[in-house]
Amino acid sequence: MKFETGKKILKINGTLLIIGAIITILLGIFSFVLGGAGTQMPDVTEDPKLVEGVAALIFSGIGAIISGICSLVEGIFSRLTGKNGRFATVTLIFAILGVINAAAASYNEFSKSGLSTTTIISASVLCVLSVVIFLAAIAVKKGLKNA
Repeated sequence: MKFETGKKILKINGTLLIIGAIITILLGIFSFVLGGAGTQMPDVTEDPKLVEGVAALIFSGIGAIISGICSLVEGIFSRLTGKNGRFATVTLIFAILGVINAAAASYNEFSKSGLSTTTIISASVLCVLSVVIFLAAIAVKKGLKNA
């Protein structure tokens, strides 16, 4: 991959990650707030299934917020590296974290929903974005060394 191509890819994928991260953070906040509201329901402690559902909403909201923050930081550094190439090493690190984050989300999705076309596609998108960002950051870093 060429230096300029890597920079363009980082800008585009960084923007996609930022948009997806904002949506993920908002949905995580919504899930967390909804779970918190569920704790105020009358007789919630008497029904174990309600307690389990409320706890699942709260913890999935926290997980989504953390995942969204990681994707947001990865997207921001990808855009910065795409503009001037200064943060190529940091982008590489966050791309690796993005792949780990995508793998964890994929495992969670597969364990809950099983293998279906929808879960495979949705779990693969973030992983592919992070791998492409990783490869583009390597190209930018090599281009900076050669310049």
